[in-house]
Order: sequence, then C-alpha cells, then structure tokens
Amino acid sequence: MDEFRPEDIQEEEEAVDTCVIIDEDGNEEEYGVYGIFEAGGNAYAAVYPLEGYDAEDEEVPVFFYRYTEDENGEEAELADIESEEEYEMVEDAFEEILDEMDFEGMGGQSGEE
Repeated sequence: MDEFRPEDIQEEEEAVDTCVIIDEDGNEEEYGVYGIFEAGGNAYAAVYPLEGYDAEDEEVPVFFYRYTEDENGEEAELADIESEEEYEMVEDAFEEILDEMDFEGMGGQSGEE
C-alpha cells in the first residue's frame, strides 16, 4: 500500500488516479483519488467526484472509504466507514495532512531544527 504524502496531490494538468464506485442503486461514478493514508491502524482512501463540480467555482467534496488490498497487492477494495466516530477520526487525520501541506508550502519545516 502506498502511503499518502502531501506531494502526492496532483496538479490539475497531471494524470489523476481514478476509481469507480458503485452506489446502492448500482450506478457507477468515477472518482479521483487524492491518496491513501493511515489512521487509527487502518488504511483509508480520500476520493472526490470527477464530474458535477467546477473546482474553480465551488468546493469539491471529499469522501473517505476504508481501503484494503489483497495479499498480492494487486486488487484494492473500498468499503464504507460504518461509524460516525471512525469517520470523524479519518476526517481529522486527513485535515492534519492538509495542514502539514499548508505548513510545508509556506516554507515551514517539520521535525527538529
């Protein structure tokens, strides 16, 4: 599993990793993948819809799913997060990653001097 790193968020012109999510009605929708990250001992995917939003005019929603891979690392699966507590923990972890990105983008350094 690849760990999500701030430098992994791709510029608009670059190719975007995608996945297809099938909703409860059987409809397929393509999502961009911000990245895979760990929180609370599990792996999660942060994804966003590729259609229906204009990123320049409005905020694009981010959705979180539990992420697993088969033992060979060839097949990935996304699963719904079942509890509100788990979702909030994942959301907080993702916000921390974004905060670190902002800090690093402003020339800050993390760790010891």
